Amino acid sequence: MTFRANPVGCEIYLRRAALGTQYWEKKPPALRYVAAHHDLGRVDFAEEVRRWVSEVTVLAGSHAAGEDED
Repeated sequence: MTFRANPVGCEIYLRRAALGTQYWEKKPPALRYVAAHHDLGRVDFAEEVRRWVSEVTVLAGSHAAGEDED
């Protein structure tokens, strides 16, 4: 998980770990999410993180099965 702050909030990049993979191009794809400052207090980020992790899990399963990335 990587966070990149910006003037509006934060971009969150999440990818499945690939500790044994040496080359960047062979690592699994990352998904990008946005958390805006105005969402604080209005969005249940604990639930959002659960959803994000499940999406990465699904993506990791399809990537491992050899499906092409778009």
